[in-house]
Amino acid sequence: MEIDWNKAAKDLTDDDRIKALNNLLDTVNDTQAGIIRQILGDEEKLLSDKQQSIYDGKIEPALVEYCGCLSCKTIVVTGNYYCPSCEIEYGGS
Repeated sequence: MEIDWNKAAKDLTDDDRIKALNNLLDTVNDTQAGIIRQILGDEEKLLSDKQQSIYDGKIEPALVEYCGCLSCKTIVVTGNYYCPSCEIEYGGS
């Protein structure tokens, strides 16, 4: 079954979206980083049509990823390597 990454990202809470955007800052190109900084810095400032297109096509789908455990197909916030179940089993300190 194909994952709808945009839908999974749209389902994130505001806190998880902010966490994911912060986690993406170091891994995206300069244009995408600028858009993320604009979103994080001033949510009142609307994105231009071009910026919105980049956000919708490149940034938003990257806000979520599969759990880091190879056998797990749970979707997690980008940067949260494990899902809660795998964190207990594999990621606990």
